[in-house]
Amino acid sequence: MAKKNTRDGNLDSASAAVAYLAATAPSTWNQFETQILRGDLYLRKNQPNSAAHTYLEAARKAPTQAHATKATYRLGQMLYGNAATEESGLATLIRIVRHEPDSPWAARSLDTLDVHFGGTQSGRTWLEKLYRALFNENPSSRVAPHLLYRGAMLHINGIKDGDLNIAMLLLTYLTENYPRSALWDNAMYGQANILHTFGRYSDEIATLRRILLEREPSYILGNYETQFYHRCSWRIAQLYAEFLNNPAAAIHELEYFVREFQYSKRFDDALFMLAVLQRKIGHINDSNHTLNKLLTARPNSRLVERARLVLQTGSDTAPPPPWSFPGTQNVDTKLPGEP
Repeated sequence: MAKKNTRDGNLDSASAAVAYLAATAPSTWNQFETQILRGDLYLRKNQPNSAAHTYLEAARKAPTQAHATKATYRLGQMLYGNAATEESGLATLIRIVRHEPDSPWAARSLDTLDVHFGGTQSGRTWLEKLYRALFNENPSSRVAPHLLYRGAMLHINGIKDGDLNIAMLLLTYLTENYPRSALWDNAMYGQANILHTFGRYSDEIATLRRILLEREPSYILGNYETQFYHRCSWRIAQLYAEFLNNPAAAIHELEYFVREFQYSKRFDDALFMLAVLQRKIGHINDSNHTLNKLLTARPNSRLVERARLVLQTGSDTAPPPPWSFPGTQNVDTKLPGEP
C-alpha cells in the first residue's frame, strides 16, 4: 500500500503507511524495506537531503549485502537526478558495477551510464573504454555479458570509426562463454546482422538457425518464445529468396514459419510470400491452396484482395509485400531479463 500510494502521488497516505510499517513490522527485512520506502517518499516530496540520509542508513543497516546494494543504487539514482550531485551519482553507480558485479543492480546502473554518456561521440568513446575496463576486472561476473554486449553495440552504431570486427569478437565471446546469459539471443542476432553486412549470407543463416535450435517446446504453456524466433525464420526465408536465389529453400522455411508462428504479425505475409514463390517454381496447385488458407485464416488481412485476384486471374501485378529486413543500423539493443 505504501508503494502504491507513493507511485500514485498520495504522499500523505504513503507517509501514514510507512509509519504503520515501521511500528508493526519489526523484522530486519521489513525495517529495511520501510527505510527504502521512506527514502522514496522523501524524494517525491522534493527533500533530497533527507532521502540521501535515509538511503545511507538503509545501506548501513541492511540485512544482507544485496540489500545494501539496492539502497546504494537508490542513492546513486537520487544523486544523479540532481544537477548539483550528478557526478557523485555517476561515480556511485560505477562503484556498484565495479564492486558488486553479481548484483542485478549492476546491470541497472549501466542503463543510466548509457543514457548519460550515450548522447555524444566523446561520451560513447569514453563509455566503450569504461566497459572494457570493467569487464577485464570481473570477467566471470553476472554483469560481464552486459558489458560485452553494450561494448559491441557501441561499435555497431555508437562510436565514431566503430569496428564491426571488434563487435563480432565481443558478441562471439559472449555467446561462447556465457551460454546461459539472457543476452545470448541478442548477441547471436547481432552476429547475424554483422554477417549480413559482410555479405556472408550462408554463415548468417547458420547463425540464425542456432537461435531457432534453442526453442524449447512446452505442451502445457506453448513455446518459451523470445522476440527473435519468428524474426530468425522470416530472415532465413528472405535470405534464400532474395540473396541466395534458392526459392525451394525459401519455400521450405516459409512452410516452417506458417506452421510454427501462426500468431506472428507476419503470418499473412508469410502465406502470401509462400504462394508467390510456389507459383514462381510452377507449383500452381500448392500456391492456390496457400492462398485459400490465407483467405480462411486471415479474412481481414490487407492481402485478401490480392490473394483473390491471383486466384481469379493467375497473376498479381503489384509487387510482393516488403520483407522489411533490418540492417545493422537497426540492431535491437533492448536488454531482456533485467529487474
